[in-house]
Amino acid sequence: MADHLDAPGLTSPMSDPRTDITDVYAFRKPGDSSKSILVLNVNPLAPALAAFFNSEAIYTINVDTDGDAVADRSFRIRFSDVEGGAQTATVHLATGALAARQNDGGPAVIAGAPASFGATPQITTRGAYRFFAGLRSDPFFFDLLGFINNLHFTGSDFFADKNVFAIVLEVPNSALGTSPSKTSLWGRTLLSQSGTLVRDDRMARAAINTVFNHGQDKNIFNSIDPDKDLTALTAEGITFVQSFRNTLTALGGDPDLAVVLLPDLLNYDFSKMAGAGSAVVVAGVAMPVAGYFGWTNKDILRFRAVTGMPKAPLPSYASYVIEGQVDLRARTGQLAKSIHAGAPDAMSGVVFPGTARSLRVTDIKQTGDTVLISGEITDKMGLLKGESPTLSIEIDRSAGLAQADFLGSKVVMRLDAHD
Repeated sequence: MADHLDAPGLTSPMSDPRTDITDVYAFRKPGDSSKSILVLNVNPLAPALAAFFNSEAIYTINVDTDGDAVADRSFRIRFSDVEGGAQTATVHLATGALAARQNDGGPAVIAGAPASFGATPQITTRGAYRFFAGLRSDPFFFDLLGFINNLHFTGSDFFADKNVFAIVLEVPNSALGTSPSKTSLWGRTLLSQSGTLVRDDRMARAAINTVFNHGQDKNIFNSIDPDKDLTALTAEGITFVQSFRNTLTALGGDPDLAVVLLPDLLNYDFSKMAGAGSAVVVAGVAMPVAGYFGWTNKDILRFRAVTGMPKAPLPSYASYVIEGQVDLRARTGQLAKSIHAGAPDAMSGVVFPGTARSLRVTDIKQTGDTVLISGEITDKMGLLKGESPTLSIEIDRSAGLAQADFLGSKVVMRLDAHD
């Protein structure tokens, strides 16, 4: 998810790249479902704009456990002054009323953790917590050339050789509360000005501030917390909800999505394997939607097939997803395919911009447990180089597998479907 340079004029909030949030992620630890990985990335184009973390700032990952858009738990990260080109970090966990305040209170769960500014990561472990902070490759995939060329995507990644400062926490799920279905997160940075902590940057879902807010509204949005998103006013004197509705209408989207996008929170059910949030791409903008896993009955087949995609132009941590619902008797239905961030066992649910496709079913053939579905992409503009406008997916329900084409190659996919 991306929030790079979200102040007016493509600049960092309060002109400080060290606290400019670029990404927020949350997912269960692969191989250990009792723990979660929380990631807060800052400092776009690191270390070109800034070589160290801001020692006077507080970097926070806030957790809402009851659905009121107010922090009930908050991980607060502070960095030491730079000494000999090195910094250390301390992580406090605030709970209850303390978590909703602007401070660095709460007991320390990590202390004296060295930051990593080279290629070798330094990871600190303390009890059930693990911590990393330092220079890492920017995980955001963005086809800048395609975006500025009227959404005619090329498959190239502008951020392939760019870096950020990553702050990564491994935490026990118990630290996130006891209501996984109501849990949501957001990142927040606080700066010290004249001895007072002020709100600098915030982020939850992808591209919210960068796309939906304009001019001074970007700064206003960063200065409020999620519980004010529905009532706060823009510089024009309208609510952010109405402003989002206007932007969605201009993009050709559904204006009613405004009350889905706001409050801007990253929903994270840590009882499920998939990571925080899900998205589709509307006019190149990531928008959240509800996901599902498949089911079948006598005439209706609903399915979702997933495989890892280590093939260019996508990075090795991508997953290829095809899902849909078809009526075997009427031989009709709808399909969708997309490329998600994350390997299949830790897929984040975030769709890479320019890779979501809707397809119309053109033919269905069934032989026993094998179903061959043919489809055609409804909007052929902006196909990736080598991407076919048609799709053929063969589903073997007895084996739990599916085969489909990806950029000219046949791939075998795991089928998530049950009777």
